[in-house]
Amino acid sequence: MPFEWSINPYRGCTHGCSFCYARAFQSFIGREADDEFQNRITIKQNAAEALEAQLAKKAKKFGGDLDAAADQIGLIAIGTATDPYQPIEGKAMITREILKVLAKYRILTSITTRSPLILRDLDLLSEMRISSINISINTLRADVTRKMEPATPFPAKRLETVEALMKRDIRAGI
Repeated sequence: MPFEWSINPYRGCTHGCSFCYARAFQSFIGREADDEFQNRITIKQNAAEALEAQLAKKAKKFGGDLDAAADQIGLIAIGTATDPYQPIEGKAMITREILKVLAKYRILTSITTRSPLILRDLDLLSEMRISSINISINTLRADVTRKMEPATPFPAKRLETVEALMKRDIRAGI
C-alpha cells in the first residue's frame, strides 16, 4: 500500500456501497458482512487521544523534534476502510479531532472520502502536511450512484468539493 499507517475513525459506513470490500472484515470481530455494516456504526471515541499518545511517544524518542518523528512515521491514510466523513462525523467530530493531532505533529496525511463534509475542516487541512485528498466518484450519473452507493452525496457535489479544495491550494483529486 502507498502508506505506512491508516486510521479509520469509524467501523461501519452508512453509505451502503454495494461494492464495499470492508464489509468482509466484519467477521474478524464477530459481526456479519451484511447490512449490519451500514446500520451499526462504531464510533472510535478515543481515537484522537490514542493517536496523541502514540505520536507523543514517538516524538519523545526524537528529542521532541517533530519533523524528524514525522519523517520516520511516514504517510498516514485516513479513510481506507470506511468514510471518515460519513454523516455521523457531523456530530461525533472524531475525524476533526484526529486531524488536529496530525496537524500538531506535522504528519503527512492522505484522506479518502465521498463527502463534502470535508470542507468543514478547511481550516485544519490548510495547515496540515497533506499528501492528497481523494474524493471517490464511480460515475457521474446520479441514477447509477443511487443504485451502487445509496446514501452517498451525488457526484456533482463531490466534484464541487474537489474544486473547493483546489481553490484553497489543497492537493485534491478524484
